[in-house]
Amino acid sequence: MRWQYSYQSQLGRIRTCQNFGFTGGTLSCYPPTAAPDLRCRFNTSQCTPLAIPEPAKTCGDLLLARGEQCEIRQNNTLPLSCLFFDTFGGGDVQCNSCFYDISACIPPVQPVCGNDVREGIGNQREECDGTDWGDVTSCANFTGYSNAGTLQCVGCKFNLSKCVAAPQCNNNILEDDEQCDGNNTAGAVCTDFGFDSGTLGCTSCKWNTSSCKKGRTWRRSLWRQDIGSWRRM
Repeated sequence: MRWQYSYQSQLGRIRTCQNFGFTGGTLSCYPPTAAPDLRCRFNTSQCTPLAIPEPAKTCGDLLLARGEQCEIRQNNTLPLSCLFFDTFGGGDVQCNSCFYDISACIPPVQPVCGNDVREGIGNQREECDGTDWGDVTSCANFTGYSNAGTLQCVGCKFNLSKCVAAPQCNNNILEDDEQCDGNNTAGAVCTDFGFDSGTLGCTSCKWNTSSCKKGRTWRRSLWRQDIGSWRRM
């Protein structure tokens, strides 16, 4: 079966009318059912033209005009790899009649899970394969997880079931290396830090002694007791 380029929203990195000199509009791709000279080529019919009209285009004049995807060069080759489009595994794009010709592009290699090589492109790209994890090294590479726990590669996808969630400050639960969390000061009070009174606070899960005070605070009842003791002396 001859492999065909899928036109369903497969526009590669070229995704807007502005790539062809238009001011806006909707860029699409002619389906395989279109006329032979249009199949799987960009459709700019719904793009918005420039306010100032351009001179008539001439394919082969080496000047890229509105509506042309490319200009013919020697041997019809372009300095453009098929990898520029998200759905190919290699090859070179050619220019025929000032339209991209992707007939020489190489289909992507179907990934083989279990060969220790990450393969595939787009949504078929393997997350991991055996010992090949790419730039990923631990659970901490994933949002919401810490360095603790064990990251696994199962079925060429990362498995986070044995990873440990990263501590979350302000949930009133002491986790990891937090000194305190919200109203939970781990039982610590101002006097533990050399103060005589006050309320120990918690800021960004670290103890805050800004409301702690030095010096003894006398209550009226204690003052009367001390005066009575003095009179009896």
